[in-house]
Amino acid sequence: PDQLAERSRVEARGGSVKILNGCARVVGPHCPTMLAVSRAFGDRPLKQGADGPLVSNVPHFTSVHLTRRDRFVILASDGLWDVLEDDEAVRLASEVSKNASAYGSRSSVSSTEARK
Repeated sequence: PDQLAERSRVEARGGSVKILNGCARVVGPHCPTMLAVSRAFGDRPLKQGADGPLVSNVPHFTSVHLTRRDRFVILASDGLWDVLEDDEAVRLASEVSKNASAYGSRSSVSSTEARK
């Protein structure tokens, strides 16, 4: 909801976007729920705006051409970005990649969980 197009869509449907602890959150007019994303499955209370759902279940995506120089891709939900800055996530992913190689892994590391 921190992107102008997303904020505009939410506001046009009767919702608002509030900043809480530096994070943009979708807020419904008669709903105590606040959500850090404007596109999500579930979250029924925020799907009931005056002029349509405040939160869309239609994903937003972009395509990026990867090259041999790209070492990894981080696929994560908003929960990761609530607790890690971009550079921290890259550092952790780099460590996981190095550790997998040290143990002789020749395949991609498909997932890992980071806890603080």
